[in-house]
Amino acid sequence: MVQWHHEVDFLVVGSGAAGMTAAITASVQGLSTMIVEKTSSYGGTSALSGGVLWLPDHHMMDDAGAEDSQEEALTYLNQVISDDVPADKLRAFVKNAGPMLAFMQKNSLLKYAPAKNYPDYYAELDGGKSGGRSVDPVPYTIRRLGQKLTSQMRSNKSKPGTFAMTAHEAHIVFSFTWKSPLVIYKRLLSLWLDITSRLKKLPDNRLTLGRALIGRLRKTLSNRDITLHLNTSADELCIEQGRVIGFKCTKDGKAFNIKVNRGVLMASGGFAHNKEMREKHHGTAQHAAWTAASTSDNGDGITVASHAGAATSMMSYAWWTPTMVYPDGKREAFIVGKSLPNSMVVNKKGLRFCNEAQPYEDFVKNQQRSEAAGNEAIPAYFIFDARYRREYPLGMAIAPGKYLPDSRFPELFNSGWIKKADSLAELAKACGIDAEGLATTAAKLESYSQTGEDKEFQRGNFLNDTYYSDHRVKPNPCLSGVSQAPFYAIKLWPGDLGTKGGLTTNADAQVIDLHGKVIDGLYAAGNVSASVMGDSYPAAGSTLGPAMTFAYVAAKHAASSRGV
Repeated sequence: MVQWHHEVDFLVVGSGAAGMTAAITASVQGLSTMIVEKTSSYGGTSALSGGVLWLPDHHMMDDAGAEDSQEEALTYLNQVISDDVPADKLRAFVKNAGPMLAFMQKNSLLKYAPAKNYPDYYAELDGGKSGGRSVDPVPYTIRRLGQKLTSQMRSNKSKPGTFAMTAHEAHIVFSFTWKSPLVIYKRLLSLWLDITSRLKKLPDNRLTLGRALIGRLRKTLSNRDITLHLNTSADELCIEQGRVIGFKCTKDGKAFNIKVNRGVLMASGGFAHNKEMREKHHGTAQHAAWTAASTSDNGDGITVASHAGAATSMMSYAWWTPTMVYPDGKREAFIVGKSLPNSMVVNKKGLRFCNEAQPYEDFVKNQQRSEAAGNEAIPAYFIFDARYRREYPLGMAIAPGKYLPDSRFPELFNSGWIKKADSLAELAKACGIDAEGLATTAAKLESYSQTGEDKEFQRGNFLNDTYYSDHRVKPNPCLSGVSQAPFYAIKLWPGDLGTKGGLTTNADAQVIDLHGKVIDGLYAAGNVSASVMGDSYPAAGSTLGPAMTFAYVAAKHAASSRGV
């Protein structure tokens, strides 16, 4: 007989965007609700993300100057999504995506703005859109959230003197038009005018991206008196007569068992940092060393539900993206920089293997294919010249050379994290790249830059390619030669933003067992579940958009159920 320490209608396991969305939705529906989070901080991978949601046919499409419909969205998705995604589940996402956003903006502090010019990654396909479906979180502030809640957030690493930007502002900056410096000056002025933060040497008061999303949701939990228990692991599902009735948990080392009346939502993240699961499903445990996901993504939610008979699917899939691994082991997704001119990516043979500006999931899949073909593409090498170094940042690691010279980054150069040479031949030797192959590739790229036509990989031919690009460069804003010394190289690894295989769910976000039947009272959303996007990445926000949508669907379904 289980000794219950608490009783609630709806229990959420995990405190990312999906978990908080479900808790708020359930609370609005009149259910008593609680969240348990195994770590000492909340937000999960969502807090580390860009916070963008991809939601077709939402109520702000008019604000974006675009038209959309569920039919167009399905037409687009059916060309992109892998065949193993159930049609009814895909329809459920498209049907509920817009209503979820409207519901959350009405019933919580959540606030979004349409990204008018952020295209679907394959916008040229039927049903694709040149902008509007991706929405960008509106900034929030540390002071409104409160210092206590801010300090408990997973991503709380802003340094004094640095400022935060939205995805929209970053796009303007990386378009290198006359508007670019205006955004930077505006943010610097705002930072300077915040006298309290400046005098006390505090981080920027402004929360953007995933931190704005999570901050707004966390404050809503507080306003609605929804309890979030940190340092509380969910260890074992309690099931009677085929229905979930509770969860055996541990809080601060002591039993903390929770009786549940209407349902449990698993929203505990994927298995990005679980070496054994990565080895089994992705072929090498090394993927755990390349992921940009939260370190708490160790697959425990999938394991606990599997022990209760839950089925899993799509376990070989991930939200692939090239990553940089810094000397201290920290990782960063490399998304923007690969699209900028005066650069290229090559394997050990010195050969390009894809359109560098293509969607990041496609980039990694092409990198893996090149490796499988025996071309030693893991790691791949991002090669750039003096012009790139002068004009563009290298992720969060190195500011443009016109602001900070190489000598300001001794730890990165001395460690060999970044290689530098006076010629491509010397750079090839330093990296172990075939010098002749690299020279041939650089010559081809130089010739392509003259006409603006990449005859091998069509870099710059698609809307997505030029979203992050330098429009000062003609005729192709993301294509120019690598020809001005000195030359540089860094390693790019086949990383990810998280795994996307997990618990098998139906159109109501209910978890399915090994016999194809519903486990009554058990739901899943986010990276703990098999993604509705399958083995694809249709647009920016394809992770969080479906995660929050199915969390909303799960909570509404639980609220309409008979209970016990």
